[in-house]
Amino acid sequence: MSLSLPPGPDEPSSPETTFSYLHAVTQGRVIAHISHVKFSEPAPLPPGNWLWFLGTGGNPVNVVTQVQPTGGFLLRMDGTLVHFDPGPGALVHAARAGLDLRNLDAVYVSHDHTDHAADAGGVVEAMTHLMSRRKGVLLAGPVSLGPEGMISRFHQGVSDEHEGYREGPAQVVALSAGRAVGIGNLSVVPVPAYHSRDNFGCVVSGGALTVGYTSDTGYIRSYVSRDGQVKSVDYRALHDFEAVAAYHHDVKEAYQNVNVLVANTSYFNMFANRQLTVLGLIHLLEGSTVKLAVITHLDACYSQPTDVRHHLARYVEEKTGVRTVLASEQAPLALDGLV
Repeated sequence: MSLSLPPGPDEPSSPETTFSYLHAVTQGRVIAHISHVKFSEPAPLPPGNWLWFLGTGGNPVNVVTQVQPTGGFLLRMDGTLVHFDPGPGALVHAARAGLDLRNLDAVYVSHDHTDHAADAGGVVEAMTHLMSRRKGVLLAGPVSLGPEGMISRFHQGVSDEHEGYREGPAQVVALSAGRAVGIGNLSVVPVPAYHSRDNFGCVVSGGALTVGYTSDTGYIRSYVSRDGQVKSVDYRALHDFEAVAAYHHDVKEAYQNVNVLVANTSYFNMFANRQLTVLGLIHLLEGSTVKLAVITHLDACYSQPTDVRHHLARYVEEKTGVRTVLASEQAPLALDGLV
């Protein structure tokens, strides 16, 4: 977001003139900057339907180190723009990509963890032009919107403690599994996720295109080991994995017929009790009509000390036959032409 201003007064030549100089600069520029963000038209977005990732990492190590950024992703579909899970760095990475978040129609927070919600307030301020108008939809779980949640009452638009910043989202929606929410030209249906006490993926429909987002979710409940035993999953690596035994059927059913699936896999075969994992994604995709799977929310261990992320995507594609790509912050991922 750039701002053109006329040149300021002449440079000061003494302490006496410095006071007048800085006063003039401050008074003129503060008003100009605030007015620009509140009232100017947002910079135009690239045309078409696309995903743009402002972060492809997740989990605490990435939050602290930003080895892989954690800013969530944007979905532009049928003319409507939604920011999903704006974690730490969302605003910074949007600015670096030249994306004006004042274009947003909605912010979707799947659950109340730092890597998914830390920048939600700032992104809401962008969507509402510095809280100067009622605009857009904020969607989040009841915990995120509650008194101990990461989204403040101010950013929900229900606090008048900040003079001059008293507007906010036009609508605040507490997510509930299966209850569809309309956003512009889109329908968003929350899907249960098995990760935290209040967690929702979703299926987004608009025109002929459907996009699923798993959020963080457990999927495999038990598995068959190589020696034929059925074992429950926990945080430990499934080193002897042979096949899925039991799984969350509602998660598989929800995403069976989407065109694009954004999958928070996190790990290859660890923490299956609370993460999808690559092994879980393979099972989820089997028998589906998904045309494109996008792997994101990966732990830092897959990019340092050597980058092995491409092996994950290739493994999924080889096992399922579904085109599978790694999410990337470098450019938008075009969705046109998939259906």
